[in-house]
Amino acid sequence: MDLTAETMQQLYTLRTTMVKMIVVKRLLLCPPLYPPSRGGSQALFADLAELWRRDGGEVVVCTSRLDSDQDVADPEREGITVRRFSARSCVTRPWQGRLLGAAARWGPIPWRAAVGFPHILTRGYRRYLRRELAGRHGPFHLMVGGVLPHTHFLEPAVRFAGRHGIPWVAVPLLHAGLLDVKPLRHVAGPAAGALLASARTVVALTPAEIPGLLSLGVARGRITILPAALMDEATPRTAGGTAPVTPGHRPYVLQAGALAADKGTDILLAAHARRVNAGAAEFLVLAGHPRPEVSQLLAGLPPAVRRQTLLVERPGEDRWRQIMSGAAVLVQPSRADSFGRVILEAWREGRPVIVAAAGGLPHLVRAGRDGHIVPAGDIPALAAALDTVFGSPAAAARLGATGRRRFLEHFTWRSVYPQWRQALSAAMAGSAA
Repeated sequence: MDLTAETMQQLYTLRTTMVKMIVVKRLLLCPPLYPPSRGGSQALFADLAELWRRDGGEVVVCTSRLDSDQDVADPEREGITVRRFSARSCVTRPWQGRLLGAAARWGPIPWRAAVGFPHILTRGYRRYLRRELAGRHGPFHLMVGGVLPHTHFLEPAVRFAGRHGIPWVAVPLLHAGLLDVKPLRHVAGPAAGALLASARTVVALTPAEIPGLLSLGVARGRITILPAALMDEATPRTAGGTAPVTPGHRPYVLQAGALAADKGTDILLAAHARRVNAGAAEFLVLAGHPRPEVSQLLAGLPPAVRRQTLLVERPGEDRWRQIMSGAAVLVQPSRADSFGRVILEAWREGRPVIVAAAGGLPHLVRAGRDGHIVPAGDIPALAAALDTVFGSPAAAARLGATGRRRFLEHFTWRSVYPQWRQALSAAMAGSAA
């Protein structure tokens, strides 16, 4: 039988497609937020997508967007497809949040998940998972989903995985810490335990998450501790750069990332004011997006303190690296955190760090070796730690140098991703890592 060139091409395309379906591993990634939105969870999921692609796989990312009421697809790039679904607040009054929170304690899991974290609703997300995703991009070999308390976004993905027999791995990023600041019921939501029950593996970034996961009913044998990391970076950037961060390149203390009460920004502002009133000349730079309570605190600062306080909202990547590399010390006084990726960013630049003894931070920083640890919420202790850093520059430089060595040895994806790859492969094979 003679075959035309067109028929031969069609057969070749069909063969290539079939081989690809068998050989290429497809990952469905369902984080509630994704870059360019900045944050530790966003960066973690973006890194996982890129590393899976480098391993020869394909990734479909389903995430939400708060800046528009339109669902969009990012421009195609080889191996990674990103779909963003519009989201909006459904709570405009405090009583509405309390009512929905109470309603989330009863009823089927989809209902409880949808209203358990009622501040955001996605519009086309469920419809896309139900009607289009499998036909366009399937079959999938694995689903990775998170982050609590976003049960409204996680639950449809878990249902999709169950309906199509796809094993899935949970990355809840449980913000452990002082429970009077972030009670577990707020962090996790009423439906979280039921959703996590179907995961092959539940990833914790540090041991700090384990008690909370156990309280949600997750068996200890299904919890795997896997740290976050940064892409390899051999050389720190030159401090300062072309545009000064502070007037006259004055030395400064830095907090970077989310600026909020649960991140300890109020404690840092109080410690900064205490030092300024005692005659300290250093600036405080806050780089990130301030939540309303922090904006109010900044507006109410005394004039002398305000003159030595700078807010840099949503800096771009180059500016972010410049601000980080020029800081005298990074402070993360968070009351509740799962890991603290910003610590790795400071160590990458050889900067010393001060962290609060809450959540995952004390599992990452070693007191007196690569940073200082102070009691969470302790203003005098934080001010004293800052005095120590500026009173002994040589010792601070040694802390930063040790942190950089530790980052290069233990917290680049080159060293960490083999552990993640093993856990994800075990989940695909049908066993907990």
